[in-house]
Amino acid sequence: MKNLAKYNHEQFLKQLDNYHFIREEQLEAKFFNHYIDAFLNAKRITLAPCTIKNYENKILTHIVPRFANDAVDKIKPLDIESWMNTKLAYLSNKTIKEILSILNQIFTFALLDEAISVNPLDRLKSTNVTNLKVLTQVPDPFLAEEITQIASVATDRQSEVNMIICNCFLGLRVPLCQDCCHP
Repeated sequence: MKNLAKYNHEQFLKQLDNYHFIREEQLEAKFFNHYIDAFLNAKRITLAPCTIKNYENKILTHIVPRFANDAVDKIKPLDIESWMNTKLAYLSNKTIKEILSILNQIFTFALLDEAISVNPLDRLKSTNVTNLKVLTQVPDPFLAEEITQIASVATDRQSEVNMIICNCFLGLRVPLCQDCCHP
């Protein structure tokens, strides 16, 4: 082929027509990182910037190191289960569920693109691996005496003390209180 290309360029081009070449876009579309990018680009339009930042953080921290360079059709349910049990074991069930939700959405993009025929997470759902219970903490409210102690603190910042007392009765989270005081 080298000699043909060197001495008979027209004949070489005719020979090339007989070969099937895979374009770079076709190769890229088979890897999971392509669908990660497609997912994030699609979600940037519809979601708030803080949600996108949260998604990107979870993807970069947990999903990319394990799946980004894998062929999307080669990722098996057991790979995901093993990853959950080893690399995600230190996380709370709530965080694992959030990561699996993002992973499921990325697999849905690959499914819609017909790169895979079945979402591997669907098979895990039937085995109860992904049915994690999210444990909620029981609230431990201040006692009336403790609230009185807080209210009686001598300070020149009385508005903040009032905000804390109000929060004790209404149950607002601190960021919500800050938004009320500093719009």
